[in-house]
Amino acid sequence: MLRCPTQLATLGVRNVTEIGPGSPVGHTLGTIAHRHLGAIDATSVVQALRQHRFALIDYPSVHLGKSSVFAAYAAHGCVVLNTAPPGPDADGLAAGCHYVNLSGRADRRLDMQHLQSVADALQGWYRTHTLKSQADSLAALLGAIN
Repeated sequence: MLRCPTQLATLGVRNVTEIGPGSPVGHTLGTIAHRHLGAIDATSVVQALRQHRFALIDYPSVHLGKSSVFAAYAAHGCVVLNTAPPGPDADGLAAGCHYVNLSGRADRRLDMQHLQSVADALQGWYRTHTLKSQADSLAALLGAIN
């Protein structure tokens, strides 16, 4: 079940597209239409991410930096909206700076300029956390040991 439909509607979200395995729900959440695409190929995922401004995740904040789904959202410039209860941040990520935590935000409206700054900050964070940058860092550490 999708959490925080009121907060999503406040942000102007009209449609939620779900990608991944599982049962299609295909229902409406108040004024928000929901559709389930199921498991789709990587090219289709990229196309879908490019067509969406926001990306939903329901994941403990302390683990976001380890999530490949979160990384995909970051790489494609989405504003990540986390519907999980607030918790501690990790890996240099911070709620309100790199992603938006929707829990408890029912009456707080976020302006588009702030949301764009969140997406930009997340992309900046991601540039230092790509597989290539992580591999380069590991190689440098291993080189320093030898």
